[in-house]
Amino acid sequence: MNNYRKQSLIKNSILIKLHIVNEICNINIVKKKIKYYVNNCNLSKNIPLRSYLGNLSINNSIQKTLSYSEDFRIMNLLAQNPNIDISTQRKLSTIDDFWIRRDLAANPNIDISIQRILAYDYDSEVRRDLAANPKIDISIQEILLKDNMKWVRCKLAENPSINPYFQILLSEDVFENVRICLMLNPNLHPAIRKLLEDNEEFMLNKNIESYIAENLKNAKK
Repeated sequence: MNNYRKQSLIKNSILIKLHIVNEICNINIVKKKIKYYVNNCNLSKNIPLRSYLGNLSINNSIQKTLSYSEDFRIMNLLAQNPNIDISTQRKLSTIDDFWIRRDLAANPNIDISIQRILAYDYDSEVRRDLAANPKIDISIQEILLKDNMKWVRCKLAENPSINPYFQILLSEDVFENVRICLMLNPNLHPAIRKLLEDNEEFMLNKNIESYIAENLKNAKK
């Protein structure tokens, strides 16, 4: 394919994407801006795709079209959109790109059937993001509670929406890291917190107060 043909195809692709954004948002994109992006053949981070595709209600037919896009950046943004329908969620959950599945796992409005698919994802990073999602169903919490990766259980332990009974089970986790993560949970049941604090050996092995302070400091960065 010669360079002129290649450039032409890229420009047409960008124009289509800009047109979709314009249609979704019901706004007029400034012509000079369109010309700039077309001439530079670049979908930069400054283009409104992130805020538009990531937050607005998009009709089902456009969702379907975008979910088959070859541009992973568009699919990442779509996966973050809390208003996508279940068929789009299902499509995105099968894409062989763990960043897209991670964004989907962190989406607060994913259907429980999609949560279940992601709970068994082969990539532990996807399962970690799902475990950190405060909107996951209690049945999904139970699945992740038994995950063989301790860092998945750590994220679940930090989840402010985790069931109190599961907090008890995590407080008995064989890995100290999981129990420490549980101490970072802002909604940890007082009785369970006291149980952990009273465990003198646990407290001596890991200065929990300094550990929590350091994690909170890093979280703010």
